[in-house]
Amino acid sequence: MRDRVGLAHHFVIGNGTGSADGLVEMSGAWERGVQTPHLFRKGDLPPAISVALVGDLEAAPPTAAQLASLANVISALAARFDVPVDRVLTHREVEGRGTACPGKLDKLALLRAAGLFQKGTARVRVEAAAGRVSVLVADKTVLRFFRPKSASTPPLPVGTWPVCRRDEGGAFGKTVVIAYPGPAEIRTALDAGKLAPDEAKRLSKKLGAGQCPPDDTALGGEIAFHASGTLDEGTACLALDGGDAAALFELATPGTPVEIVP
Repeated sequence: MRDRVGLAHHFVIGNGTGSADGLVEMSGAWERGVQTPHLFRKGDLPPAISVALVGDLEAAPPTAAQLASLANVISALAARFDVPVDRVLTHREVEGRGTACPGKLDKLALLRAAGLFQKGTARVRVEAAAGRVSVLVADKTVLRFFRPKSASTPPLPVGTWPVCRRDEGGAFGKTVVIAYPGPAEIRTALDAGKLAPDEAKRLSKKLGAGQCPPDDTALGGEIAFHASGTLDEGTACLALDGGDAAALFELATPGTPVEIVP
């Protein structure tokens, strides 16, 4: 590996181009025990250990050998330095929507291979103003996504509602639908005269049957997570990148609570 002193990562994992597929190489920064300029410190994040994979991961996912080596490196570092699962971050999880890195990397599969993913109850938290979506399992944040915004995106409602449906495919790919409006919104709108009694009855009947509420009433509805697209301009749906939408689809099963905060 060239430039062992100046490389802005602690470990590099080869893909067969210039180094063996899956080969883990240490940089001079790791050998000397120093931070490098490429390591990010934002908010409450402490100094990090940086691991890079060779290749264009936007064009193709890492090789099987790279993934196996990366899982081994993460597992070993987590054990040695007591790194919890919520501190294992991808480049984009730290930087936000300013980078596509790490491209086609399946973080859920990686965490499982590294032995860091624990089964437990999932919940989703949406920070509307920041455009950030977090998935927590057993009260540990395992995934962080960033929701693309546009000037035509209406404000999201604030509150907590369960997932009521998942669609495997369709116009927007894998989709997770939230049971909005819920009983509290129905009662408030009915009392305020913003919702007709027959509409309130129809909404309540669907919710009582464990189904998603219809979206053709005065309260609207059909708020969902799905892959980014242009067909839903002007709706309050939460568009995500395709890989992020697929990961959330796997964890956010019917009944999973989704909290939306300002």
